[in-house]
Order: sequence, then C-alpha cells, then structure tokens
Amino acid sequence: MQKFDTDCELRLIDSNDLGKFYRYVNNKIVNKTGIGAIKSSTGNILHSDIDKAECFNEFFSSVFTADNGILPPVTSKAPPDSLVDVSFTYGDVVRAVRHLKCKTSLGPNGLSFVFIKSLSDGIAFPLMLISAQSRQSSTVPEIWKTAVVTPVHKKGLTSDVNNYRPISLTCICCKLMETIIKQKMLDYLLSSNLISKHQHGFLSKRSTCSQLLECVDDWTLALHNRYSVDVVYVDFSKAFDSVGHSKLLHKLESFGIGGKLLLWIRDYLYNRTQCVKVGNCF
Repeated sequence: MQKFDTDCELRLIDSNDLGKFYRYVNNKIVNKTGIGAIKSSTGNILHSDIDKAECFNEFFSSVFTADNGILPPVTSKAPPDSLVDVSFTYGDVVRAVRHLKCKTSLGPNGLSFVFIKSLSDGIAFPLMLISAQSRQSSTVPEIWKTAVVTPVHKKGLTSDVNNYRPISLTCICCKLMETIIKQKMLDYLLSSNLISKHQHGFLSKRSTCSQLLECVDDWTLALHNRYSVDVVYVDFSKAFDSVGHSKLLHKLESFGIGGKLLLWIRDYLYNRTQCVKVGNCF
C-alpha cells in the first residue's frame, strides 16, 4: 500500500499539474467523518441527519436576498442583440465531457461525473441534440433546475450553521451546457473588450495569485518612488447570494446579450429548487 501511494505521488510530481497537486493534498486533509451535532436557530442540539438537513436548508434559504424588482440605470456597453445565440457542436460537447473531473458523487438524476466521462464518445451526440433542443426552445428541464446541496465547514465552531458553505451538485447534462455557454459568452465578452483588464478571477490565467502579483508590483513601484500607498479591502458577505436575477439579466442585456440566449438564461434562473443532503438524508 505504501509503494502504491509513493508511485501515485511520483506520477503526480512528474505530471507538473498544480491543480492535481492541490486536489490530492485537499483530499488527504479534508475531514470525511461527516457532520457532527449542530445547534438549531432555537438553541436545540440536533443529532439526527434529517434534522440537520432541515436546519441547514432553512439557513441556506434564509440568506438569499429578495429582489426588489427595481432595475438600476445601466449604460449600454454594446449594441443590442450582439450575441443572441450560441451553437453546440459535437466537438464542443466532447471537450466539455473530457474536462469533467472524475467525481463519483451522484447528481439529482442519479448520474455521476465519472459515468458520463467514461461514455464520452458514445454519449456526446445525444447530449448535443438535447442541449440544442433546450437552446432552441429557450427552456430548461425541471430536473436541471434542482440542486443537491452539501454543507462544507469553513471555519469556527462546527456546531454553528453560519460556519458552513453550501456546495451545490446539479445535473451533469446541465453542467456541460453551462460550460459551453459560459465559454462562448466569455469569448464574445473578451473579443469585444467588455471585461476589464483589471479583473482577476473567473478568467483563464487571471486568478487571485496574478492579482496579488500585480498589486505587489504596483505597491513596490510606488514605495520605490516615495509615494504613500493606501489599500482598501471590501468583502461582501455571501456576495453570490445577494445577486438579484432581474438585475443580472438587465446587466447582461446592456452587454449586448439577447435573443434566445438571454431567454434561456432567464428560464435557467427561474423557479429553481434545492435540497440539502446530510449523510443519507435529504
């Protein structure tokens, strides 16, 4: 067993893949013993998995911000309907499937990532047809709008639900379609210079690491030239939960995204459901 682990680690080193390295390390240090007793909003200590799941679901649902429906003034940055549709080719689907991580977790439809990936060549064509039909009708199947949420501890007391973040597992078919649409939209936004060069994060080769390097370079240059440096950090608590869907669609429209693509995104965001999984209880 020790020789097997050593060989795996040597192959990992030879691969020179930073992502694989961090996934391997995280897999070794993550706590897989499950969720212990937690405290409910009324102060009761919960031990059963079903009670914990209900408590987490109540908490995760409570942190979402209700959209007031007021659309802020937004300056149009591109002509209307500059991007109204995206195409799905067999090659797009094959590439998306092959880039899936080999996870064994089951989605809401009972299929795992590793199962879909093992059938990539045979399943790509039917997936392309399903995705094309969804895109043409600008509708998303109901099962694709369901997420199975797993609470993952972040920091602090493990008995406090505030110290957990939700990890949502959705249907793999929808995840593949999301991946393709996201890439097509990114290509459009980058080619049209609609994304600031100062943005780091959610972009290829522009991460928190590149952001820190750029900041340190600016600060070092300023100090070298005897300028003072003021730094302001802003952290929005649960930022993604605070994004109003109507405002997001309004912003996308200002970037020239419209037609069937915008209608598909609107339907994708509408009437979503979730359930929390703790142990084998939902």
